[in-house]
Amino acid sequence: MKLAHCVLVGLCMSAVVVVRGQDHNKTDRIVKTPQSFVKAGPFLEMKEADRILYASGLMDGFFASAFWGASDETVAFLASCTRGMTDKQVSAIIVKYV
Repeated sequence: MKLAHCVLVGLCMSAVVVVRGQDHNKTDRIVKTPQSFVKAGPFLEMKEADRILYASGLMDGFFASAFWGASDETVAFLASCTRGMTDKQVSAIIVKYV
């Protein structure tokens, strides 16, 4: 259940990401992602190999989000949820809970 929660939190993060700047005097800003990500229906229609590749890129994007302002705690939490998992396992969890 914890793993499913982590994956769902990650998916929600991809819809709208709140980025906090390094300067604490600045206010938060909302960065909206472009509509180029794959939605649930087309994702489920992909061949398994394509879903695995997409899930791998999605996770890479989540881990790289620290470069754009995601907190170290958020990235560490996601890493702890998926530690030791393969991209195939991540894809299977997304398919199961989407």
